[in-house]
Amino acid sequence: MPTVVHGWPEPEWTLFPPPVGRRLVHQVYEMADLDVAAGLYGARTIAFKAGTEFTAVERALGLFPAVRAR
Repeated sequence: MPTVVHGWPEPEWTLFPPPVGRRLVHQVYEMADLDVAAGLYGARTIAFKAGTEFTAVERALGLFPAVRAR
């Protein structure tokens, strides 16, 4: 079922190997071929998450669209 989302939802802190370290990432709902990839690898679900180098930018990507939608 389609879902309406504003900004980058579901923020989550993730620890990556050095030198990247801890980063804030967000769930991405629209991603090409997620259903195809699940079939190829026999996965029940696949999640694609994205983020930037700057936490302030991450927060803005979630906040500004939510405020605009209201």
